[in-house]
Amino acid sequence: MILADSTVLRPLYSYRPLRYLLAYALDLFVIALAIMMTLRFHGFYPLAIWIIAARQHAIAVLMHDGTHFLIFKNRKWNDFFTRYFLTLPVFMSLHHYRSLHFAHHRHTNDPVQDPDWVRRSKLPGWEFPITRRQMALLFIKDFFLVTLFETSGRLKEQVSAAEDSSSRHEKIKVALYYGAVAMLVIHFHAVLGFFLFWVLPALMPMKVIRRIRGIAEHHGIVPMPIAEREKPLRASRSVNASWWEKIFLSPWNVNFHLEHHLYPQVPFFELPKLNRLLLQHDDFRRTAAVYGGYGAVLRECTLNPRDFYSHIQSFELNHSKNSDILIVS
Repeated sequence: MILADSTVLRPLYSYRPLRYLLAYALDLFVIALAIMMTLRFHGFYPLAIWIIAARQHAIAVLMHDGTHFLIFKNRKWNDFFTRYFLTLPVFMSLHHYRSLHFAHHRHTNDPVQDPDWVRRSKLPGWEFPITRRQMALLFIKDFFLVTLFETSGRLKEQVSAAEDSSSRHEKIKVALYYGAVAMLVIHFHAVLGFFLFWVLPALMPMKVIRRIRGIAEHHGIVPMPIAEREKPLRASRSVNASWWEKIFLSPWNVNFHLEHHLYPQVPFFELPKLNRLLLQHDDFRRTAAVYGGYGAVLRECTLNPRDFYSHIQSFELNHSKNSDILIVS
């Protein structure tokens, strides 16, 4: 722990359901606006699916906080809202995601016990560094669903695991939810619209967005010779995202992933404040994996192996002007 003083941390552990409800409403408003723009100007659709996918991703980020019981203090209300308004709409299972995600927090980056790491180690495109051409090809294959079909066998295994770990009660809830959605879509003759404005963005652009975020959170971090106690500071990244990256790649402060791993009970709206507190500590400033944008992350992941050592040395030359924090750019 870097901030041992509980009096400093306590104000950050707060429940503010209204902040989540407003964030959720904003996401839905932007999605509705993108749909209306497309209905008026059909040529807007290629941009609309990226905007919609970005807000679907934002809803998934809010779902992540709900998984940590951060939305409502009452856990029943928390799970009701998280399941029916945040998780199932983006085609995920709260029960399955929570069990895997908590294991991921307990065993971060462990090649045997971290379920995220184990799953990705069996899939193509998750070993770094790779060439820029390979990275670009991955994004293209993600967008056109090639990787979805390439990994269909693994996806079936994940679905089976989710079903095995879910209770009968959970399966009934999921079935009733999707059954109700299907009936409403058919009743209002909205099958094509639902596919074009919800399913397709969740399948195509969303997959690219989630890959970039997944890479940025834990993959391809250049190793440094550090003490054992400092290793959590390089187990994930903190990204100083630009305004457009916050819109399309890192909504609701999800770019502060390192901070989240250090203090997972801090809600999304307090992560910037937590980041500022951490920057006051020498260990964090000197060692933490802090990056000046997602471009810096992707550049690091496309380095040649022989360039890794020189890249580590370059950390020391990349200080911000008025501090000694190491920012990879």
